[in-house]
Amino acid sequence: MTRFALLLLLLCLLSSSCRKKDDSGNIIYTIKKGKHVSGSRASCFRGQHIRFRAKFDDSAIYTNQNPDNQLDLNKLYGFSDCSAYHHHRNSARFTWRWYEEALEIHAYCYVKGEMQFEYVTTVDLNEFYDYEILAEGNEYIFICNEDTTTMARACSGKGGVKYRLFPYFGGDEKAPHDITILLKEY
Repeated sequence: MTRFALLLLLLCLLSSSCRKKDDSGNIIYTIKKGKHVSGSRASCFRGQHIRFRAKFDDSAIYTNQNPDNQLDLNKLYGFSDCSAYHHHRNSARFTWRWYEEALEIHAYCYVKGEMQFEYVTTVDLNEFYDYEILAEGNEYIFICNEDTTTMARACSGKGGVKYRLFPYFGGDEKAPHDITILLKEY
């Protein structure tokens, strides 16, 4: 086992399972004003796919200080892949942005360090949507309700050691106000 794999395993064993949940068991992720992350967690991931549901409320409406940054993608949820030492090497996740008065959902991945993204669909605020990312052979299949997008993957097979990737705001700018996302993996 590599040093990276041992370190990841240790982090996963030490990670806290204490998360804020609503009455229906959805995890409440809050990205605080002036922050990028929704909280630090290490969470191992096994398997070839991840399924979850998510709901955005009105807090997903924002305007960036620099109008060019409105095109930046905020991360929703996904996983590292191909035993990558960092998710900027190999990973797959859904992203979102408030753009032209709509909440867009994109497929987003790193393949051998190269960032790629593709529009999937637009979702309504205050509605739950089902999401799934499948790692099959040398491709990822992204599904949001009935909309599907396929993208390249750096490896095939099981993809080795993985960890979950949690909600994150921005590129260049930090959250302009508190942003809340409800999410439940199943």
